[in-house]
Amino acid sequence: MSYKNQCDQMASFFSLFSNPLRLHILCELRDGVEKNVNTLSAAVGKSKHNVSQQLKLLRLLNIINQRKDGRFVYCQMKQPELFKAMEEISKVLRDNNISATLPTNDNNNEKF
Repeated sequence: MSYKNQCDQMASFFSLFSNPLRLHILCELRDGVEKNVNTLSAAVGKSKHNVSQQLKLLRLLNIINQRKDGRFVYCQMKQPELFKAMEEISKVLRDNNISATLPTNDNNNEKF
């Protein structure tokens, strides 16, 4: 795979983390313990519908496993290596005082 293709693939993958709800869900699943939609919904403070939509995407991307038990759907991280990468990125941001917030254009307060 060419470097450009690798960069394109990484850009597409990192867009997964651009949705705050999705990222919060992943953080809730970081301990490797199965959690149902109700538990995740309460933990992230969003509706079951919104959480379910994000879980469906994470399942389609092969990031989580889901299993149904009666009326409940349980989710678990399928790719625990993802958390190591998330922790490393967080450490780099923290250790190097890198802002994760986009600067604004002083002329009209729009983000670049």
